[in-house]
Amino acid sequence: MVTRKDSSVACESGDAKQLRRQEAFLLAMYQTPEQTRTLSQECVTLIAASRGYFDKLLEEGQMYKAGSAKGQETVEGLIRYVEDRAKDVVADIDESLEMSLEDLVVIENAIKAYFAQTGLE
Repeated sequence: MVTRKDSSVACESGDAKQLRRQEAFLLAMYQTPEQTRTLSQECVTLIAASRGYFDKLLEEGQMYKAGSAKGQETVEGLIRYVEDRAKDVVADIDESLEMSLEDLVVIENAIKAYFAQTGLE
């Protein structure tokens, strides 16, 4: 962390932010060899990673890293939650292989609701 001279607010260094974002994408994309995901499921996990929803989890340490039981449990829970809350959008993405801006908003709102509900935000 870097503290700015003109403020008492601590700012994260670019390197630390990049490393956490890398770990977020690794968590989002991690799958065991027998797992497969649909396009909509990949969209959910990658949106969550790119928007910083996994950041707080990764600050907790090793228990949420890619390949960990807690990490996999969280990602799978997120996917199930979004699929349940946005059934039509998920089905449309998997059928058309496209995602509209409206679909993105619906998915991101469901992701935000998941993390708020679980207290993992």
